[in-house]
Amino acid sequence: MDIILELRFIMLQALLYAFPSILVILALYIFYFRHSLQKLLKLQDLRIFNLIALTFFLLAILGFVLIYLQLKVWSLIWLVVVLILITMVSVLIYFTLKSH
Repeated sequence: MDIILELRFIMLQALLYAFPSILVILALYIFYFRHSLQKLLKLQDLRIFNLIALTFFLLAILGFVLIYLQLKVWSLIWLVVVLILITMVSVLIYFTLKSH
């Protein structure tokens, strides 16, 4: 039983350490391909993509800082907030594509 708990802790640590890097990659992807995303989603304004990319990048920096300072509780809260944000963006994109 202790081995299972230890593996869960290791997996959570790996997720916490990897997630800020994933957010940076996602922010760069959104920023670099914003014109293609604008055509795909048939939107008029590019500011939404800049805002989403900036939000992901700032959350990644916050994640790196929380991990560096080893604030475990705040890191878990940060992880939940980021997952909620990604879910909201995914739902927004889904409904935008569905409406077209």
